[in-house]
Amino acid sequence: MKLKKTLCILAAANLIAGSCIVPSAAAADEPSVSPQVIYGDADESGIVDVSDAVLIAKFASADSTAKITDAGKINADVDLNEVVDSDDLTQVLEFIVHLRKTLGAQTVNPQYQSVNLLDGITPNTIEGKKVDDAFVLSQLNFSSELFRNCAFAEQEKPNLLISPLSVTQALAMTANGAKGETKKQMEQVLGGTLEMNALNEYYYDYTSNLASSEKASLDLANSIWILDDESVIKVPQAFLQTTADYYDSAVFRAAFDEGTLNDINAWISDNTHGMIPHMLDQIDTGNVMFLINALAFDAKWSEPLEPLDRKANFYVQADMVKPVDMMKGTADAYISDKYSAGFLKYYEGGDYAFAAILPDAEQAVTISDYIGMMSGESLKALLDSRKKTEVQVYVPKFSYDYDIVLNDTLSRMGMELPFLPAADFTGLDSLGGTYIDYVLHKTFISVDELGTKAGAATVVSMRKNSMPQTIIRLDCPFIYMILDMHTNLPVFMGVLNDPAPDIQAGKVANYVS
Repeated sequence: MKLKKTLCILAAANLIAGSCIVPSAAAADEPSVSPQVIYGDADESGIVDVSDAVLIAKFASADSTAKITDAGKINADVDLNEVVDSDDLTQVLEFIVHLRKTLGAQTVNPQYQSVNLLDGITPNTIEGKKVDDAFVLSQLNFSSELFRNCAFAEQEKPNLLISPLSVTQALAMTANGAKGETKKQMEQVLGGTLEMNALNEYYYDYTSNLASSEKASLDLANSIWILDDESVIKVPQAFLQTTADYYDSAVFRAAFDEGTLNDINAWISDNTHGMIPHMLDQIDTGNVMFLINALAFDAKWSEPLEPLDRKANFYVQADMVKPVDMMKGTADAYISDKYSAGFLKYYEGGDYAFAAILPDAEQAVTISDYIGMMSGESLKALLDSRKKTEVQVYVPKFSYDYDIVLNDTLSRMGMELPFLPAADFTGLDSLGGTYIDYVLHKTFISVDELGTKAGAATVVSMRKNSMPQTIIRLDCPFIYMILDMHTNLPVFMGVLNDPAPDIQAGKVANYVS
């Protein structure tokens, strides 16, 4: 039945397409890069047409007659999940019949079970506050402090990757629902001396003017998910208006069941272009709101790197090396300070660059030492030091993902109260008793000869404060009863002095409870 349906779709596509079209993600008039990726072009003809759809359909169904090269397989993997399957075929067919403008980890109007609450809210016209030195320094301070605290909290992990932009967007939305000392702590962590009203204006201007093109794209999205029970959480209209005005956030009312969990993970996957396919494992009892940011970055180098024809040594320690795939090429600017040297290598269009910082080994400055000295001012000075000159560089090819729960990190930075039941978030829940349960941050990066792909997502989970718990531990002799609750008369009564009479007792020091 599935094969019959696929053949029918192919036949329809053949009739509708009429002519062949080149994906906008890799137009024919773009400079040739080897190896060039044209998503959907499985037969490497330079265009995406029905022949590609047929080839992908055969290959996905393990048809032995499907002849496809390694480059063709890369082209055919349009959803970038490293598997050529029916999902890739669907995207190619939609592209052929003009239902899809681009190929390569794109999605078509995903439908969620949750109800969008913004249908009756019209965003106000916002001018924003133009980014200035005060805002830039405040964000460099936040970025360096967040980076430093994450590095020291996660020393057991070999690699680190955070997105300060993603974290600030999720926390800023949350801070707009905070009041009193809770709001003050969040403002100080996010913006130093800048108050929330000013930060909203700055963030609006900053994110609205982030450059994005086919050659260097940065896609950013926000969403809020609210438990569908106004007896538990009641969200003021003013909060919804603010998030719509300044953060262009979608807002969903949801059951917070398995369907909501799937919706949230799908939304994050959609808005990170599949780079973070799974974020949440469960929705806990007591969770009443999720405030989420997702972003995806995808850019080609202005000048591609070339792979070395042999493995190269990477010194994980001074006396320990690992063989890695190394690339070589040129960078566009040199940066340095008293304790480090590095480079900037631009992506196409010049709107974004890859910065590398190498601590000075001759001064015995380690990565930990350098991160420990990092501040907003020192980071600004380093980046301002750039000298436009050609630098020969060697860069390892790498790809990894990373995740961290930021509760302890943000608390150390001065944001303690928002994580406590005493927090005041009545600006987002007029019933009160709501506080931050956790801030979960996930990232992904891939750096190769052609460029860089990176994704990030941040989830701020809000929990409803419950009545204080009374804990009674039955770890010593006790009396018990089985009661008839209609009369409160005991049906059974007993005393438990020893729950394991067949086991020999030992000294307390020999046991761990």
